[in-house]
Amino acid sequence: MTQRTNHSKNIYISREEVNGRIPLDDSISTICVTNHIVEMTVMEKSIQRKCGIKRLDKDHYVNLRTGEVCEFRHSLKNQRKNMNKAYTTLRRLINYNFTGNESELHVTLTYGEDMQSRENVSADFKAFWKRLKYAYPTCEYIVIYEPTEKGVWHVHVLIKDRRGKRLFIPKGRLSYMWRKGYVCVNRILDNDNIAAYFMGLFSDRNKEKSGSKKVERIPYYANNYRLYSRSKGIKTPPLYKETYKQALERVKGLEPCFENAYGIYDSEDGTELNVIYHKQYNKRRK
Repeated sequence: MTQRTNHSKNIYISREEVNGRIPLDDSISTICVTNHIVEMTVMEKSIQRKCGIKRLDKDHYVNLRTGEVCEFRHSLKNQRKNMNKAYTTLRRLINYNFTGNESELHVTLTYGEDMQSRENVSADFKAFWKRLKYAYPTCEYIVIYEPTEKGVWHVHVLIKDRRGKRLFIPKGRLSYMWRKGYVCVNRILDNDNIAAYFMGLFSDRNKEKSGSKKVERIPYYANNYRLYSRSKGIKTPPLYKETYKQALERVKGLEPCFENAYGIYDSEDGTELNVIYHKQYNKRRK
């Protein structure tokens, strides 16, 4: 029996109906190369969207057809979708800027007392980084703000020396710079996919597989606060648009370490609207 996921009254998504299919050679592919990891998203049909709204602010938009000003609906479903997009961007940033060598550190910052204010966490981290940057001016960071199931915040920081030199910061010195509680310092060596160490996608599918409860933490992320932030020296990975046949040349001789596909169908007559493929390759896993 085909499993369907209804995403609206007009369409549904099915994975079983495209199981085993291979993209067409001329399918449009978006490629993200982050050092030794290649991510590929393939669409059999291009999508041309005509936007009928204009965003006014985070809560309001205007309907260009009627001129009516409306409010966005910030539902849990939309929040989950936005968080998944943020995690995709974050995953790529990490894998593009961190490779798992001695010039990098993973630092976890926690509080001596329960901290439930996301605004205060941001201010505390800025103060911490100002002290660290003064002492170690060649460092860059990606910081991830994470609440527990009870809404108590802590911080994960990936730090690197942009010169590629071995980075050592004594734990006692980090504690003095943090001044709010506890510090844990680790190196992530011999890891061929550092971002996978941090990622916990906000999806029911991931929750079922891993038992993760991170999906329950979405309400703690207010709409005006980001999941992560980064310093100016952290680079954004480039994206390439090309055909699937051209994209395969980039990963010649490699097998995907992850892949899935799903079809998008018209709910009324079952017409196939598009098929989307996701693949990931790791050059260290030859």
